[in-house]
Amino acid sequence: MKEAHGYIDDIITPSHTRARLIKALEMLETKHDEIPKKKHGNIPP
Repeated sequence: MKEAHGYIDDIITPSHTRARLIKALEMLETKHDEIPKKKHGNIPP
């Protein structure tokens, strides 16, 4: 089965699809990517 190999995270029924999508989009709405400061510059030779 594919879920045993890590291809499938979760199986949801069609009746729960809308609620799961809304929940996922709400979570992404508040997510912020932090850009780390560069450790090294690009110094040409």
